Amino acid sequence: MKRTKQLMGILLILSTMSVSAQLSDVAKILTGGTADANKLASAYLEPWGKGFSYGLSNGWYNTANTHGLLGFDITLTTTIASIPSAQKTYDLAQLGLSTLTYGTTSTGPTIAGKKEDGPELTYTQQVNLPDNTQQNVSVKFKMPQGINVPIVPNFALQAGIGLPKGTEILGRYMPTIKIGDYGKLGMWGIGIKHDLKQWIPVVNKTPFWSMSLLIAYSSFKTSVTGELLSPDPNQFYTSGLNMDVYKDQKVELTASTLNASLLLSTNIPIFNVYAGVGIVSPSSKIKISGAFPVPNQPEIADVQNSIDNRKPVKLGVKNIMDPIDATLASKTAFKATIGFRLKLALLTIHGDYSTMDKYNLFSAGIGISFR
Repeated sequence: MKRTKQLMGILLILSTMSVSAQLSDVAKILTGGTADANKLASAYLEPWGKGFSYGLSNGWYNTANTHGLLGFDITLTTTIASIPSAQKTYDLAQLGLSTLTYGTTSTGPTIAGKKEDGPELTYTQQVNLPDNTQQNVSVKFKMPQGINVPIVPNFALQAGIGLPKGTEILGRYMPTIKIGDYGKLGMWGIGIKHDLKQWIPVVNKTPFWSMSLLIAYSSFKTSVTGELLSPDPNQFYTSGLNMDVYKDQKVELTASTLNASLLLSTNIPIFNVYAGVGIVSPSSKIKISGAFPVPNQPEIADVQNSIDNRKPVKLGVKNIMDPIDATLASKTAFKATIGFRLKLALLTIHGDYSTMDKYNLFSAGIGISFR
């Protein structure tokens, strides 16, 4: 069991290294202030937010049958959420930006898109000059690259144990793991499965198939911390700034899923087929916390110094706390699943396909089961 947990930890780390590295780049959108930051962060990260949430709904079952009293299983399941082509790019023209402008190119890659720079955005502010006139001063930044990975992997190690009256309690857990310089991640979940067939007269006498209800909740979190964004001295005045306040910045991606499904399966030796239909209520968010620099009116002394030395006038900086808290996925969706299960003594092998909200989910797993 210890080795299995270590393997799962390694798989989770490998699957989230790329996205964790990109999370640190998301903070750079604050170069243009906070007015449009939530919109930009949501547009860029939405495919992974949905993919994580939807993937968490998988792996909870590979049969509708429930354990007998104190029967148990331990199962490791891998889920791949395939991101639709339409979610590999975003269009700035559709976001309703209020303070930022862009050039002739308005489309760019989401985190799941191509590994190329996004559009360049410009923030412009009028700066007060010493002679009581004003001058437009601009700062520029590029949206983050994609990682060119159109899938979201998810891994779940879980256990189930049988209780009286055809009821089964399920749990999944991965303690918070530090991923070197990439940040941290952790996952947990709890569910319950109950045999419905036993309560239906006549039907409960028919052999070789099972019917049950599953309700389950999962939560996943990954984050990066450190100095993610500090003022660029080529675009901002940095004189007198305390750079130490930027060392504890944090970008956090969270995903959770509540799902309820009606399960059906055959119940014969060795090979069985199972299916599930239900609803999934996902929630994923991006939160940026800590002190972050955003554009502000510069000090007159800095402006005067630039003018005296015939250098470009730049913007000043002000620090704000916890600038972004955006929702990436929150729409309840219908989900359908079909799969197969092979049981050889205590060993089980399973695979299934699910569809929801134009995302395709593919799962495969292995475990031991004693009923």
